[in-house]
Amino acid sequence: MANYDQLHRQCRTLENLLDTKLTSYSQLVSTVSRPTEDVEAGGSSERWKDLEVEVDDLLEKAFIHHSAFRNVVNLSY
Repeated sequence: MANYDQLHRQCRTLENLLDTKLTSYSQLVSTVSRPTEDVEAGGSSERWKDLEVEVDDLLEKAFIHHSAFRNVVNLSY
């Protein structure tokens, strides 16, 4: 059961990280979509790309953990 608990915690951690990154991504999109002379928005395109890479990495990890989690659950029944 330790594997189940450990994988469950890891999946929840990944879910929380993904939620945080998607919130940041959403805020960035709203900043970029507003036409302003904002100095802070100048590096938005680079940050956008960084967030896309981070979200993709988290999704890949989440998929791997989800598959492992399903295998552990299936083995326990």
